[in-house]
Amino acid sequence: MKGSGKTGRGKSSKFWAKFRAALVCVFAVWLLWYFSPRYSGEYSRRTSEEIEYLNSLRQKYSGKNRELSASSVMSAISAACSFLDGVEDNDSEYGSAAARALLFGTAYVESGFFPRFQDSGGDAIGLFQIEYGTFRDLWSRGIKTNHPKIWEAIKLRYGTNGKITFEDLQTNDVLCAIFARMKYASLKMPIPPASDLNAQAEYYKEFYNTHRGKGSVEGYVRKVSDLLDDLKGEISWGYDAEKAKK
Repeated sequence: MKGSGKTGRGKSSKFWAKFRAALVCVFAVWLLWYFSPRYSGEYSRRTSEEIEYLNSLRQKYSGKNRELSASSVMSAISAACSFLDGVEDNDSEYGSAAARALLFGTAYVESGFFPRFQDSGGDAIGLFQIEYGTFRDLWSRGIKTNHPKIWEAIKLRYGTNGKITFEDLQTNDVLCAIFARMKYASLKMPIPPASDLNAQAEYYKEFYNTHRGKGSVEGYVRKVSDLLDDLKGEISWGYDAEKAKK
């Protein structure tokens, strides 16, 4: 009987040892996933021609050589939202005050109103720092499949011989705003009101910058609040900077 007790305890120890080892393996796999490139598979895959193309854009558009005023950014956002609302005549809310405010804050936090190729080793471009993988996915699948009328209208209005390139997002701020708006439009969660800057910051961080990005909710609120103070009420999209600071 004494021997059977030792055997039971031995089996139990082996079980917990295996269990702990399994947990370690699961945690290791999670770490590899978490610190891997933002997207895997088709999103991050680049052909040699694409790599060469992106490197040429980096050389051409790196650096803060072009700065937009806040009013120019607002005009680009308004034009983009009006274009989208005009294409989809189904009570769409592409140009709601909440959407415009979110786009304005996103542009400022992402680029500081300096459209350029991404400063770090990434491959984002333009006023909204749209990543190449995001552009490719939206244009070849998201917009084309889910919003074919918009896809055709973009080609007709902004395309060269019906073609839209990644570089176009750098040279045409309205087009870049359209892609940023369509990125947000692909989400099922409604955009928080402009009066709740903290909620908009959380929305931006979760769905645009994501948990792998360097941005933060606090940074978004601070930067946009300071910008709104500098603008002294020039924006009438329902912002409440004072509420955000509390």
